[in-house]
Amino acid sequence: MKRILFSRLSILALLSVLFMASCSDDDDDPKVSFTQEKIVGTWEIKSVSNNEFNWIKSGAIARFNSDGTCSTGFSMEDSYKIKGGKVHTFCSDNDEPMFVYTLQSENDNMITVKMDGTLDDNRSCKFTAQKIN
Repeated sequence: MKRILFSRLSILALLSVLFMASCSDDDDDPKVSFTQEKIVGTWEIKSVSNNEFNWIKSGAIARFNSDGTCSTGFSMEDSYKIKGGKVHTFCSDNDEPMFVYTLQSENDNMITVKMDGTLDDNRSCKFTAQKIN
């Protein structure tokens, strides 16, 4: 009887471990990520959805330079760093975080990106952009 109980408990323990491993936090991580080579260039926004930012529009241009500077249409967002495969932008004058760009998908010179606000700004949007240079 003890042997059967021990076997059942062992199976339950093993299943619990497997279940916990399959529910790890990194399930939220995208299958693609930004690198310096991917982000550097000039991008044209082609479409925007769930837009909670009034300055992101189709046809807008964003530039990410190899020296860590950028221009996106938001005046304070002028620098970036890549951390954990995401682009984190900030204001170079005071190091204040601006936005986090998460690469959702890529196909040739087209990318789909989720953009989230930082600090007390919990707004977000999703957009597609085409690399034009």
